[in-house]
Amino acid sequence: MPASFDHIKTLFSTAVLNYFCLCNLELKALAYQFYQLICHMTWPLALASVANLYYELHCMSHLWRWIKKLKWAGYGYNNKDATNPEASELANFCPACPQPGINLEESWLANASNPVYWCTFVTNRNFKADPISQKEVNVWLYDDGGMAPKQQDYFDFLKTAMESSTSICCQCQCQCLISLRKRHVKTHSKQLLQLWLPQNLVTEQDLLRLPVQDTVATVQTQWQIFSLLFKGEQQKNVDFAFLQALKTTGVAVQQKVTLIYDIACQYSVHLQEQIGQHLPAGLIVDMAIGLFHVHAHKDECFFRFALTFIPGIGIVCSKILESLWLALNTVLSTVRTALLSHQAEMLNDHASDSNHKKLLGIALAISMSVGLAAQQWESAISEAGKQRLADISAMDIYLTKTCTDQADQPMPRSDRVLNPVENGWNMPLWWK
Repeated sequence: MPASFDHIKTLFSTAVLNYFCLCNLELKALAYQFYQLICHMTWPLALASVANLYYELHCMSHLWRWIKKLKWAGYGYNNKDATNPEASELANFCPACPQPGINLEESWLANASNPVYWCTFVTNRNFKADPISQKEVNVWLYDDGGMAPKQQDYFDFLKTAMESSTSICCQCQCQCLISLRKRHVKTHSKQLLQLWLPQNLVTEQDLLRLPVQDTVATVQTQWQIFSLLFKGEQQKNVDFAFLQALKTTGVAVQQKVTLIYDIACQYSVHLQEQIGQHLPAGLIVDMAIGLFHVHAHKDECFFRFALTFIPGIGIVCSKILESLWLALNTVLSTVRTALLSHQAEMLNDHASDSNHKKLLGIALAISMSVGLAAQQWESAISEAGKQRLADISAMDIYLTKTCTDQADQPMPRSDRVLNPVENGWNMPLWWK
């Protein structure tokens, strides 16, 4: 590929560009680090004599990512405009998210009340995503085509969005934060305290909406929608991210939606007033609080919003967003000084790669879990046949048991230590 289309002097092979993209995805290597590697491989005894093509490599990596996403989306085989893709058309969706017309059979509407067709979204903020503003002009290769929404649509929404003030919901959490703030007053400087808990926003009304950064990113799964938060985590920022997640995931009205949010008890109070006119008519939206945060709320919130008491919600691997953030935190810290357009491209590339790996591994995970359950069942049948003459009640394993019947029975155990995939899938299959 040429570095310039007017006066071609430098060419990059697709193998080099692919190798750099893989190093960035798996090793979190920067363009400068990869350039230094190429210099060492080219002339290890005279690094300064190697031609400086760092700027060209940086530009070509942007174009190469864009070309690969266009190829994955089918461009080149149709008459679509590559410079104006549809919303999230160049992103890889999560295969576990039920989407009508994509991974659901045509007859799913006949059993739409089944929890397997419900959609669950999780919202969270990332403290590592605090980009530094740059003076250069952002060049968007595919604005609105990936995980990040269109910038102009986001700004237009914030201009007309409603920000309702809600009285404090959880007094125990309020007192906890107030005592924590008082303790930091005694042990930390005023400047550090202002950075961590700003004085002008620590009020009874806004205590649960404390800003921690000027710009942080939030993600909605299962599709993953990124948006910037200005002046703290305000409700209108989450409103836009939630609406975009519903739009790009293609949620049908018949599907029940559950939004898991750390402060769902407060966020749900004015939800219909703020975005009710933007929601599809008839869509049921339920609110929940993750088990990691619900214990910091008062007792009423535990029974009202804990996932344990919501019918149809399964708990498999705790708070999923924390594991997703872990893979992105290394990348976010390396692109803090990059342009906003480049940061959006990097986040889109790594989030799409994460969903691509889920797509490739979900079949293996399911087959492993089903195979493990079958082995346990065959072992139980064989053991019951051996014990039948001595204890005829051993054949009772063929009886259908409910959760009530199994409440007093110990969980089946194995001498082999299960890996996280087997352990996560084994529990729901056993209870089923």
